[in-house]
Order: sequence, then C-alpha cells, then structure tokens
Amino acid sequence: MAFSQEGCMMVVAFRVLYVDDEQDLLDIGKVFLEESGDFEVTTSLSAPEAIRLLEQEKFDAIISDYQMPGMDGIQFLVEVRTRFGLVPFILFTGRGREEIVIQAINSGADFYLQKGGDPSAQFAELSHKVKSAASRKRADDALRKSEEKYRHLIEHANEAIVVAQDGMLRLVNHRAVEFTGYSEQELLSMSFSAFIHPDDRALVMGRFQKRLKGEELPPRYAFRLSPKDTSTRWVEISAVAIDWDGRPATLNFLTDITERMRAEEALLKNAEELHAANAQLTASEEELKSQFDTLADSERMIRESESRVRKKLESLLSPEGDIGTLDLADIIDVQSIQSLMNDFHSIMHIASAIIDIRGNVLVATGWQDICTKFHRVNPETCTNCVESDNLLSAGVAPGTFKLYRCKNNMWDIVTPITVDGNHVGNLFLGQFLFEDESVDYELFRSQAVRFGFDENSYLAALDRVPRWNRETIDKVMTFYAKFARMLSTLSHSNITLARTVTERDTTLTSLLRVNQKLNVLSQLTRKDLTSQIFVLNSYLEMAEKQATGQDDIIETLQKGDQAIRLIHETIEYSKDYQDMGAKLPKWQNVKMAMLLGLSHISIGKIQHSLETEDLEIFADRLLENVCQRLFENSVKHGDHVTRIRVWHSVIPEGVTIVFEDDGTGIPQEKKEQIFLRGEGTRVSMRSLIFVREILDITGITIRETGGPGVGARFEITVPKGAYRAEETT
Repeated sequence: MAFSQEGCMMVVAFRVLYVDDEQDLLDIGKVFLEESGDFEVTTSLSAPEAIRLLEQEKFDAIISDYQMPGMDGIQFLVEVRTRFGLVPFILFTGRGREEIVIQAINSGADFYLQKGGDPSAQFAELSHKVKSAASRKRADDALRKSEEKYRHLIEHANEAIVVAQDGMLRLVNHRAVEFTGYSEQELLSMSFSAFIHPDDRALVMGRFQKRLKGEELPPRYAFRLSPKDTSTRWVEISAVAIDWDGRPATLNFLTDITERMRAEEALLKNAEELHAANAQLTASEEELKSQFDTLADSERMIRESESRVRKKLESLLSPEGDIGTLDLADIIDVQSIQSLMNDFHSIMHIASAIIDIRGNVLVATGWQDICTKFHRVNPETCTNCVESDNLLSAGVAPGTFKLYRCKNNMWDIVTPITVDGNHVGNLFLGQFLFEDESVDYELFRSQAVRFGFDENSYLAALDRVPRWNRETIDKVMTFYAKFARMLSTLSHSNITLARTVTERDTTLTSLLRVNQKLNVLSQLTRKDLTSQIFVLNSYLEMAEKQATGQDDIIETLQKGDQAIRLIHETIEYSKDYQDMGAKLPKWQNVKMAMLLGLSHISIGKIQHSLETEDLEIFADRLLENVCQRLFENSVKHGDHVTRIRVWHSVIPEGVTIVFEDDGTGIPQEKKEQIFLRGEGTRVSMRSLIFVREILDITGITIRETGGPGVGARFEITVPKGAYRAEETT
C-alpha cells in the first residue's frame, strides 16, 4: 500500500514478469494485463533472460509459457523455486496434455492456464489467478510472522512438542509435562538427556547432534523416557532441524507408543515360538547344502548356455547370420527325433545315433553294451570313437552313405546332415558285425588287455553284438540317407521361415516408429497454428474495439473471426487422426469400449441399453473414440432421441453390431454422404468420417440403414477371425 499527496490510500500495481518465446503474445498480454491498471508487466523472450531480470529486480508474480527454446517452462519453474523461493508462478501455455499439468503442479506451479478461446475472457482469468497467487503469498508471509497463533496450536496438540537447543529444552507443551511428570519450569531448566532412559541416551543424543549437522536420518524412531515417577514410557519421535532465535535447534514431536510396544513384544514372543516350531520342520543342513549345490550347478549351466543361446538367435534370425556357427542341437528337435528313432529301433532292432561335428551324441537308440560299457567309458577308446565319428566318416556326399570299420574294430555306417551347404552332423548306423564274416576273438582279447577291460565281460558283450546281412544293411541305410536329407531340408526351411518372420517384425517396428515421429510433427505443427490463431484472434478483437462506429469494418472483422473459428475447429478435428494406427490393434470388449466412450459426453435423460455382453473385437486402440462419436452423433443430430440401443448378431460373414436410436433418422440421399469428405462438410459431421477410417484399419465396415423419422441405425460388420465371445445372440 501507498498514500497519495491528498492522503488517500492507493494500491501499488503488482509487478509481473511475463515470459514467452513469441513477441506477439508478449505484446498482447502486456496490453490486456496493464489495461486495468492493476499490473506493471515486464516481458522476456526466454527463461535465461528472465532469470537475469529476477537477479536484478523483485517481482510479485511470474507468467511463463511451457514450450520455449533452451529452457522450457517446467525447467524455468524448478530454477525459480530453487533460487528465488515461492514467487507465485502461473504456467500459461497452449499445451494441454495431462502429464504437463501434473508435472507443473508437482514442480510447484501455483496455477496452470491453457491458451485458446476468447482473449478477453482468457486474460481476465489470467489476471484473476495472478492476483490470487500474489495475495495468497502476502497472506502466507504475514501468517509466518504470527508466533502466538502457533503457540495456541502447540498447547492443544495431542503429541508432546519440545524444542531442543544446546542440550537444553527451549520450549515444551503441556503433553511434554504429562509424559515426563516434570513441571514446565523443571523441564526448561534441565538437560533434556535427563529424562531419556539411560540405555537410549547415546542413540538420541547422537542423532540430535547429526541432525544439527544436516546429516540424513530416519524421520521417525522410538526410544524410552524415564519419567519423574521412575516408570518407563515408550515414545516415537519425529524430529526436524529448525532455526530458533537465530541458532540451530530441533523441533520434536513425541507420541506415546507404550501400549503398542507391549503388543509388539507379545507378538515377538509368539513369533519366537513359531520360529522354534518351524525349526523342527526345516530340512537338515546336508539337504540344504545339497539343494544349494544343485542351484549353483544350474546357475553355472545357465551362464554357460547364455552365450550359445545368443549366438543361436543371431544366426537363426539375422538375415546375415552364419548358419555355420550353429550346433546341430540348435537346429533340430532332438526330443521328437529321439522318439521317432526309438520307434524305428523297436521294429528293426538296429542301433542308430545322430552326432554333431563336435562329437556330441544328440540322439541314440539301441546302442550295444560293448560301446556303452566299454568303448565309450575308457578315455582312450572313447577318443577312438570320437575320431571315428569325425574323421573316418568325412567326405560323404549328402544323400549317400559310407561303410567303415571304426578304430575299435566295430562296423559303422554314416550319412551326413547338412543345412544350407554346412555340414552340421552325421546320422550313424552301427555297432554291428556282418553275419558272413568270422570274428577275430584274438584281436578283441588283445584290446581287453590293452585297455584294462575285464576279458570275460568284454568278450561276452562282443557275443551280444548283432550280425546283419549286407542286403538288410543297404536297405536300412538307404532309408536313413533319405531321412537325413529330409532333416537337412526341413531345418533349412525352418530357419528361412524364422528369418522371414523376424524381417517382417523389424519392418513393422520401423513403420510404427515412423508413425510416432509423424505424430510428434503433427503435435508441434498444431501447437504453432493454435498459438498464431490465438494471436490473430486477439488482434481482430483489438481491431473491433478500435473500429467502434464503423459497422462495415466491424462486419468484415466478424467474418474473419468466424473463419478463424472454423480453422480452429479443423485443427481440433485433426487430433482425432493423430494417433490413428500409431499402435498395433488389440482385442477389446465392445461393451466396455461403449461405456468408456459414453463417459466422455453427457446424454442427459436419454436411456441407453448395451447388450453386447462378452463380445470382443480386434480393432484399433481408438475404438473408444469411435463409440464416443456415435453417441455424439445421436445427441447432436438425432433431435428428439430418448433411447439408444446397442446389440449384435452373428451372420455368415462374421458378426454385426447394431447402434440405433429413436431420433429423426438420416435422409436416404445422405446415408453415404455422412461418411465422405467434402469441402462443405461441417466439422461436427466429420466425426463419422473418422469412425469409418478407424474401423477400416482392421477390416471392419460401417453403414447407415435406419429410416427417416424412425431413427438412425448404424450396422458395424466385423469379419470372421476379428471377433470372439463365449456366447453370442
């Protein structure tokens, strides 16, 4: 306040700092705000420039745009709160997204106001909010100076409240007197450690000193008091560091929790009893150790396989992936092939195996004891087996087979498995002798001696080795050669299919990213247009005031204002298309989508019946907006609508969802026009164009089949495969 020379009280104008990156908006805002004489407005084109002004001058309030180069409105707000305290801050912007509003309020904005609409009303509301915020700030300052009001609150609090400083109590309330049994004079004349239980003094005093130093501590903790009557009382303290008479102190709130602690002690006793009972049921230490070792082994196996799995995925799915880096186990279904070869062995009784080029046995059936109990067990003979599998079997063309005697003197036959020209493994038929050859027992007896086998057991296993005639072996291996060739072809086809699916998914992801970037561009463009329309609308309103009495000019200006309103409606309409197709379609419950769409509008006393129940359709994520547009059409254009009904029926082509009302209906000649774009199409009618476009994304069609004077009836046809329901009617 200030006084004139005549002694009359006059109001000092609020000093306002207005920040926006558009000079036109700053000029218009300054004119409108200073017109009332309540404000003195200083303008700034950027947040950094505004900060320099705040460093030099004092302002009663700040008005700021959100989207500005270098530092946006939220960042500016945070800087103001950090450096200049609680200066009233109003965010005045064209961006209306909910997350921006929430972020602004969370960051300490006093008000949030969205640009747009009538400029006079807009700046009148802005003026009101600035006055409100500045006045509230002054009131808060006055409130903080009133110590007596706080004293009243302290004296009537349910908690004990004390201020501690220099080891002494500087302020206590009546509850502190009740808790300790000491009088107020006694408490204020003694060290506050005196009424703390001896076992808890070190804890409380230590935290008191740390809190004064600014160290971070738990806001609440419990300790015991030693009242004057020598009893023990548990309290929970909530303490904060404050400034008391210009020096550091702590403000402490003490809550009596004695009964709660007694209850917790009883619960702890019960818990200990339960723990003792549970200990009797716990597994022995050896069992736990065994389980731990098993888990450790599993963890090690997972770590070891991680690299192989990553390599497998890259080789399988990447178009440039090298199939040659894959193991055979990465390509074939080992479990299924094992089952198939088990069945074949049960018929033919011929041992077989699939072994990769590293010597790993992936599939095995019908192996003889001479191999499983002798040759594959002894390290030296096992090396012979692996070398035979890899070296003696080399050089066999795909689709053919090779007969050879392994290094342990058993007959084996091999045919290769290849994928895309890469040799990845072999299919073996082996561990047999020909029925027309004599067995060289001396050779096998010498092997038993050389490798330390039990001679009798080894020769007995030799006698159990099957003898086959050459004709049977030729027929079986011809079959196995074709089988190996089929494995090669199917494996390569599966890899090709997997890569095709991966390329498709990659392409789809790229398209979605492009769509998202186009949406961002659309948002920025619409924001710029909205800001300029607001500026133009403001200039038109100012021009109308200046043209008072010149009716021809005013009429022309009003026509321009109407054109601007239509442009603004068109921009708002474009929002409907912004997110179209931005995300993949999904299955959605029709009734829920209708209810969500209905929640955005008011239908007054119109009754509605939604009878689709569990029907779900596969549609774009904007299905909720589609339902909203259908309800809006009935409310705005149905005239005397009293009832809206939504139901569905199954048809040979799929399912039809019917949306009908009892309004005026749509003339026959306009039934198709309402879904078409046209130069003269009103914005309010274009919503049905939006409805058809959204539904068409997943192949859903819509047409109007109602009768004039009877009501509108929209039939939405969902194709087969794009709907599902437990029951349909």
